[in-house]
Amino acid sequence: MGLTLHDVEHILGIPVRGLAVYTEDERTPKQLLMDFLGLFDEVAENAIASNAFKSYAVKLSWLEMNFKELDLLPLLEDLDKVRTYRWGSSCLAFLYRHLGYASRSKAKQIGGFLILLEAWINEHFPTLHPVLDPEYTEELPRARRWCLHSESGTSVEHYRRVLDDLLVDEVIFDPYKNRRQNVSDIAFYTGPIRAVSYVEPYLPDRVLRQFGLLQRIPADPIAPQRASRGQHTYHVVYEWTEGFWSSPDYHLVPEDKRERTPPGIPRACTDDYIPWLSVFSHQRVGRGLPPIGGRVRQGREEQVRVVLDVVQRALGDTGLGAVELRQTLQDIHAILLPTFDT
Repeated sequence: MGLTLHDVEHILGIPVRGLAVYTEDERTPKQLLMDFLGLFDEVAENAIASNAFKSYAVKLSWLEMNFKELDLLPLLEDLDKVRTYRWGSSCLAFLYRHLGYASRSKAKQIGGFLILLEAWINEHFPTLHPVLDPEYTEELPRARRWCLHSESGTSVEHYRRVLDDLLVDEVIFDPYKNRRQNVSDIAFYTGPIRAVSYVEPYLPDRVLRQFGLLQRIPADPIAPQRASRGQHTYHVVYEWTEGFWSSPDYHLVPEDKRERTPPGIPRACTDDYIPWLSVFSHQRVGRGLPPIGGRVRQGREEQVRVVLDVVQRALGDTGLGAVELRQTLQDIHAILLPTFDT
């Protein structure tokens, strides 16, 4: 699952079509301060000399006393043009990048537009018990549906256990199906999206069930030009091709790949999808902890079939080492143990 332009449309209600949110303006930070913030030459010079800036970004402490990031200022030069930018897709690209930063094991905080992320979690995972806003009406963006940033007093450990014990039937794949007739075509755009200097791949064919569609094997992902990922570092660079976004209708998930899911089966997928997924991902993500309250997991037969498939492939691998065998046994133990503990 993942955040899509479809989510942005419904949660935020801001444009996802339009011009890319970036600029190739070559003015210096000093000139931008003078042209857009109305600072005199000497004041702008002193602001830069006081180390209030890093590249084209303004320190928050200086911003609170004065004004915001300078790299967006050229986009605001013509106020009549502001509405033509795709602020929604830019917001999504910015969040994608900061989720990448937060994925590092040494990360202690997260950036990006977290209202979008929090509302998305509330829409898809009701077992986390989000708080509804009693004043919400369907005419409003879905972000207004929730009392965001409300303090629950619940520990991080509890949420980890809830997520570890999450069942597929407890996930709402398509929370907006009752408030729309069709999914906007732009949500099926496939290619790069951009937020100023950040370029991120947008791949809706990996989460088709969130559009009420049958999940099938997706196309190959967009490879970065260069990447460096470590415990502390996350430097990924994707190529920006303006032609993709300027002609998005030529880069959509094909209509013959948009088959509706059968009624009452929102998690449906093609017969070849699960075998494909087992090669590239994990059938079950968790730490092998027993279910909350001793609850037996549903779909145990399906999990056992997965285990048998893992065992069969392991037995057929003549190069299987002790470490790999131990990991396989641990995975099987983690899946089957809750059945006998209840």
